[in-house]
Amino acid sequence: MMRNPCSRLARSITRSIASRVTLAIFALATLAFAADSRLLSLLPANSEAVVGVDVQAILSSGLAQEFMKSTPESTNSLAEFTAMTGVDPKRDIRSVLFAGYTPPAASGAPKPGGAVGVGFISGTFDPSRIGKAILAKGGTTESYKGYTLYTPETKTNKDRDTLVFLDPGTILAGNSAQVKQVLDKKQGALSSGILSRVNEVSSRYDIWMVSAVSPATMAGALSGGNAGQEAGPGAMAGDFFKKVESTQGGIKLGPTINIGLEVISTSPEDATALMNVLSFFRSMIVSQPPKEGQPAPPAAFTNMLNAIQMRTDAKTLFLTMDVPETDVINLVNSARKRTSEAKAAKPEEITVVQ
Repeated sequence: MMRNPCSRLARSITRSIASRVTLAIFALATLAFAADSRLLSLLPANSEAVVGVDVQAILSSGLAQEFMKSTPESTNSLAEFTAMTGVDPKRDIRSVLFAGYTPPAASGAPKPGGAVGVGFISGTFDPSRIGKAILAKGGTTESYKGYTLYTPETKTNKDRDTLVFLDPGTILAGNSAQVKQVLDKKQGALSSGILSRVNEVSSRYDIWMVSAVSPATMAGALSGGNAGQEAGPGAMAGDFFKKVESTQGGIKLGPTINIGLEVISTSPEDATALMNVLSFFRSMIVSQPPKEGQPAPPAAFTNMLNAIQMRTDAKTLFLTMDVPETDVINLVNSARKRTSEAKAAKPEEITVVQ
């Protein structure tokens, strides 16, 4: 079973950007998605989770504008990236698909312990220029079935994550073994069930995900998953999440940010039970007084929790939230302020050289 598909997927894809050049490619790629049918046709048939983001919606949002203003170093990094690769994200990145799945075990081998992921990026690229930049940072190349595979320097890329240009407008990236499996073209087509859900959800949200995997193992990871460990919120949530069949949802950006999540359980009773548990935890968080010596949670955070609407329809639990974009910006700025103040208040460490 695939463990924590979204985080494992993100981790697998992020690892494939081990060098500075490839890290920049995927940092930008995560800002780009439209449900491209050509890219959908390339996804492995056993994909268990698919994630996408609309680049134009992200870049034009107030959140992105605020982020760029408050982090000038990110603007400088993008300028450096463009100078090295010739890729301007506002112009050249069109769409991306991330897919996570559990790879089949080789004959006689034990079942794989976790998920892997691959990503497909569609845009306008200069493969030669990008390839030279990767090599200049210590990367290597390998020829495979007529393609050139680029692997970042091994000292920062222990898992041999790789990228390849399928054509000047399409990049495939992931672990070397999974990239080669895709190039072998033996994985077949994405299941009709996942495909129809991807098309439906991506038409409603700017940032979205579809998972055909129960999140029970995610909750298990929160509690540590160790035998004999005292049951906590993670373990208790896991008991409910074991009865979840799949999830889907996303975020629609704008002056009012809409967040939606649909959780499909094994029965109407399980959907209602999960809603009651989530409602209980929300009430507990909102009503809990701040600890002595610590500030109360920002009002924007409390407002967001109170804005969550829950309802069930048959086996499905619907969670929706409409929150002003300004509240989210204020929450982010408040978190940054607290972090800065904590760093400033921390006494300097004195190093004694003997």
